[in-house]
Amino acid sequence: MSNIASRVSRLIAGSVNAALDAVENMSPEMVMEQAIREVEGAIAEVRAEMGKATAERHLASKKLADNSGKHEELLEQIEVAVSKGRDDLASAAISRQMDLEARCPCWNRLSLTRPSVRRSWKAMLMPSRANAQRCWKN
Repeated sequence: MSNIASRVSRLIAGSVNAALDAVENMSPEMVMEQAIREVEGAIAEVRAEMGKATAERHLASKKLADNSGKHEELLEQIEVAVSKGRDDLASAAISRQMDLEARCPCWNRLSLTRPSVRRSWKAMLMPSRANAQRCWKN
């Protein structure tokens, strides 16, 4: 039974393909024009996707620059707080800095590359040593 169904299916598919081939052979220009329209449509889709990707990259870059500025500002606040012995303010700024870093996993840990900040944290922030050590390890 399935053998008959597959033969009939093959016969119908072959007839449809033969009819399409005959129409295409009668007007190859129309086939070529349709192919060109399809390619142009694909090009338009790719351009639209590229535009979206470029816009997203620009927005992400702007957001990263904004966060970088905030990060640097917090670093300066930490240095001032540590120099004035205000561990509470330094801890709060470190916490906000860690929040910024958590929101941006690709963050280059700027504060950890400055030896003066590491020394200041170690020397002045003894009550928050556990938090600072957690930050250094990350």
